[in-house]
Amino acid sequence: MIPKKSPLLVILILVAIFLSSCTTLPPPLSFDETYLNNQVILHALKQENTFRTKDTLLIRMTFNTKTDIVFPNNYNLRLFIEENDEWHEIYEQPRTRLPEGNFVFSPFTSHQFPGFYVAPALPDFDKKHLVRIYISGEMENEKNTKTVTSFIDVLLFP
Repeated sequence: MIPKKSPLLVILILVAIFLSSCTTLPPPLSFDETYLNNQVILHALKQENTFRTKDTLLIRMTFNTKTDIVFPNNYNLRLFIEENDEWHEIYEQPRTRLPEGNFVFSPFTSHQFPGFYVAPALPDFDKKHLVRIYISGEMENEKNTKTVTSFIDVLLFP
């Protein structure tokens, strides 16, 4: 004999399966979680950005480290947009970053809230996009070098 509550249980299980299948997969990148969004934190401030698809973004960085972090001139920038519950890599509109060469963040001598500009090359400027921006640099520990990575999600509107 089947209990009367089993149709409700089946419905709840189906709803749970449906909701879990709706979650967005992360971009196809792998990181050491110890060095992801811990040493470097990215910010996109309302006061400095329009969050429009055709405008450039100013991304600020704060640091939580007592060790130098070295970034190449392009910050190892990787950009993704979410479409159909999947992340697709996009590129940045061509730009010249100055000064040339590496950017070295030193906790003792560097500006404490540095920033850089990003201009995503979106496939369609007339619709909103969720953009994930990754940067990464190299941090020297006592005995080795570790890659530190940070990302931020930014919603852009037409």
